[in-house]
Amino acid sequence: MRVYFFLLTMGLVLFGLYCREDSNKPAKGILEFSYEFTKPADFEPSYQLSIWLEKENGEYYKTLFVTDYLSYGGYNDSTICPAWSENANWDHALPEIFDAVTKATPPVGQNQLQIDCQDFKILPGLYQYKLQVHLVDTYNILAQGKINIGKKANESTALMLHEPQQHTTGTNTIQNVVVKYIM
Repeated sequence: MRVYFFLLTMGLVLFGLYCREDSNKPAKGILEFSYEFTKPADFEPSYQLSIWLEKENGEYYKTLFVTDYLSYGGYNDSTICPAWSENANWDHALPEIFDAVTKATPPVGQNQLQIDCQDFKILPGLYQYKLQVHLVDTYNILAQGKINIGKKANESTALMLHEPQQHTTGTNTIQNVVVKYIM
């Protein structure tokens, strides 16, 4: 009987080790960002957008998307997506990272971005995601939340922060921000 329990215990331990997610290897799965851009009636927003991850402690981790203008020098303008510009150290970005994340400005309407965690070498863990969109002048909206990557599928609806304050008519320029981790 002891041998049976020993073998059963060892089998469960080995099975657990085999099935667990290795925290040193990129997570398997897709990180999906969905959001809607709307157009205010009385001004044309720039819609410059940056999307990035921070570690649970708030330390910058990785840029996942940045618009062409912002990537090619707009990051030097402290009024455009300043939360990302201050942390990304973009002027030292490696060419392969620069090319992988730089894309055209998304259109007005519903948008979706899917990131393969293995392609982007995103390790399993709890992250803060951030999307920052520039409206006009010094006005930006920061959508943020937390997402757990690597263990199981989950989703998060972002909270909106208006910087430096809420614009009188551009409050919903980005809305319905939902981030999903899909296995």
